[in-house]
Amino acid sequence: RMLGKEEVGPPGPEKPVDALHAARWAARSHITALREHLNEGLEALERAEANIFAAAERLCEDRRALAHERSAGLGALAAERAGLEAEISRQREELAREWARLREEPNASAHL
Repeated sequence: RMLGKEEVGPPGPEKPVDALHAARWAARSHITALREHLNEGLEALERAEANIFAAAERLCEDRRALAHERSAGLGALAAERAGLEAEISRQREELAREWARLREEPNASAHL
Protein backbone atom coordinates (compact mmCIF):
# COMPACT_ATOMS: atom_id res chain seq x y z
CA ARG A 1 0.00 0.00 0.00
CA MET A 2 1.29 3.44 -0.91
CA LEU A 3 0.89 6.51 1.20
CA GLY A 4 -1.15 9.26 -0.37
CA LYS A 5 -3.19 6.81 -2.44
CA GLU A 6 -6.81 6.77 -1.48
CA GLU A 7 -8.53 3.43 -1.41
CA VAL A 8 -12.24 3.23 -2.03
CA GLY A 9 -14.57 0.89 -0.20
CA PRO A 10 -14.44 -0.88 3.10
CA PRO A 11 -11.35 -2.75 4.11
CA GLY A 12 -11.64 -6.36 3.03
CA PRO A 13 -9.66 -9.50 3.78
CA GLU A 14 -7.22 -8.81 0.94
CA LYS A 15 -6.56 -5.22 2.16
CA PRO A 16 -4.57 -4.46 5.24
CA VAL A 17 -6.84 -3.11 7.96
CA ASP A 18 -5.58 0.01 9.56
CA ALA A 19 -7.59 2.16 11.92
CA LEU A 20 -7.10 5.38 9.95
CA HIS A 21 -8.38 3.86 6.71
CA ALA A 22 -11.36 2.27 8.47
CA ALA A 23 -12.20 5.53 10.24
CA ARG A 24 -11.90 7.49 7.00
CA TRP A 25 -14.10 5.02 5.14
CA ALA A 26 -16.69 5.05 7.96
CA ALA A 27 -16.70 8.86 8.05
CA ARG A 28 -17.19 9.07 4.27
CA SER A 29 -19.90 6.45 4.44
CA HIS A 30 -21.70 8.38 7.17
CA ILE A 31 -21.28 11.68 5.32
CA THR A 32 -22.68 10.11 2.14
CA ALA A 33 -25.64 8.67 4.04
CA LEU A 34 -26.20 12.00 5.79
CA ARG A 35 -26.02 13.86 2.45
CA GLU A 36 -28.61 11.48 0.97
CA HIS A 37 -30.80 11.89 4.05
CA LEU A 38 -30.53 15.69 3.87
CA ASN A 39 -31.33 15.67 0.15
CA GLU A 40 -34.39 13.51 0.80
CA GLY A 41 -35.43 15.90 3.57
CA LEU A 42 -34.99 18.91 1.28
CA GLU A 43 -37.01 17.21 -1.45
CA ALA A 44 -39.76 16.45 1.09
CA LEU A 45 -39.73 20.09 2.22
CA GLU A 46 -39.94 21.28 -1.39
CA ARG A 47 -42.93 18.97 -1.99
CA ALA A 48 -44.55 20.23 1.21
CA GLU A 49 -43.92 23.83 0.15
CA ALA A 50 -45.54 23.16 -3.24
CA ASN A 51 -48.53 21.50 -1.57
CA ILE A 52 -48.92 24.35 0.92
CA PHE A 53 -48.70 26.92 -1.88
CA ALA A 54 -51.32 25.03 -3.91
CA ALA A 55 -53.58 24.80 -0.85
CA ALA A 56 -53.15 28.52 -0.19
CA GLU A 57 -54.08 29.28 -3.80
CA ARG A 58 -57.20 27.11 -3.52
CA LEU A 59 -58.09 28.84 -0.25
CA CYS A 60 -57.79 32.27 -1.88
CA GLU A 61 -59.96 31.12 -4.80
CA ASP A 62 -62.54 29.68 -2.39
CA ARG A 63 -62.59 32.91 -0.39
CA ARG A 64 -63.09 34.96 -3.56
CA ALA A 65 -65.92 32.65 -4.65
CA LEU A 66 -67.56 32.87 -1.22
CA ALA A 67 -67.26 36.66 -1.20
CA HIS A 68 -68.84 36.78 -4.66
CA GLU A 69 -71.66 34.45 -3.58
CA ARG A 70 -72.21 36.47 -0.42
CA SER A 71 -72.29 39.71 -2.36
CA ALA A 72 -74.74 38.25 -4.88
CA GLY A 73 -76.89 36.88 -2.05
CA LEU A 74 -76.91 40.21 -0.24
CA GLY A 75 -77.79 41.96 -3.49
CA ALA A 76 -80.70 39.60 -4.05
CA LEU A 77 -81.91 40.13 -0.48
CA ALA A 78 -81.65 43.91 -0.87
CA ALA A 79 -83.66 43.76 -4.10
CA GLU A 80 -86.30 41.57 -2.47
CA ARG A 81 -86.49 43.89 0.53
CA ALA A 82 -86.83 46.95 -1.71
CA GLY A 83 -89.65 45.25 -3.59
CA LEU A 84 -91.44 44.34 -0.37
CA GLU A 85 -90.99 47.85 1.03
CA ALA A 86 -92.42 49.31 -2.19
CA GLU A 87 -95.41 46.96 -1.89
CA ILE A 88 -95.95 47.98 1.75
CA SER A 89 -95.74 51.66 0.77
CA ARG A 90 -98.27 51.12 -2.04
CA GLN A 91 -100.63 49.32 0.36
CA ARG A 92 -100.28 52.12 2.95
CA GLU A 93 -101.11 54.74 0.34
CA GLU A 94 -104.11 52.72 -0.79
CA LEU A 95 -105.25 52.33 2.82
CA ALA A 96 -104.83 56.08 3.45
CA ARG A 97 -106.90 56.88 0.33
CA GLU A 98 -109.58 54.42 1.47
CA TRP A 99 -109.68 56.01 4.98
CA ALA A 100 -109.93 59.47 3.44
CA ARG A 101 -112.77 58.33 1.16
CA LEU A 102 -114.59 56.75 4.11
CA ARG A 103 -114.24 59.95 6.18
CA GLU A 104 -115.70 62.06 3.37
CA GLU A 105 -118.84 59.91 3.04
CA PRO A 106 -122.00 61.39 4.64
CA ASN A 107 -122.45 58.37 6.90
CA ALA A 108 -118.78 58.17 7.84
CA SER A 109 -119.54 58.28 11.56
CA ALA A 110 -121.89 55.32 11.19
CA HIS A 111 -119.15 53.18 9.65
CA LEU A 112 -116.60 54.05 12.28
